[in-house]
Amino acid sequence: MSHTPADHTPLPDDPAQLKQVLAQQANQIRHLQARIEQLEEEKRRLLSRRYGPSSEKDPSPQLRLFNEPEALQDEDEADTEDTEALVTVPAHKRRKSGRKPLPEHLPRIEVEHDLSDAEKVS
Repeated sequence: MSHTPADHTPLPDDPAQLKQVLAQQANQIRHLQARIEQLEEEKRRLLSRRYGPSSEKDPSPQLRLFNEPEALQDEDEADTEDTEALVTVPAHKRRKSGRKPLPEHLPRIEVEHDLSDAEKVS
């Protein structure tokens, strides 16, 4: 904790001067508390920017203002969707991975390779 020159001076005996010293100290305390709050807010902001969600995932509050009409429209649509019939969508089919089969018109020759009994065991 830093000491100001007032910390080393003796306190005056006059009550009016004591009140003035107390008022100065109270003013200094308020100023320092405001500075602490300012620094803590800056720290929170920097930590949020550093470790928080990326800007693409979490739009700034200002950008959210422009989404207000859509949000209201979405609420209206949600109300109307409850009364409308449900629409079913066919499931998505994935492509098979791996090689495509050879065309049918190509000739095929089956060759069987048989191992001797000694080679099969070991």
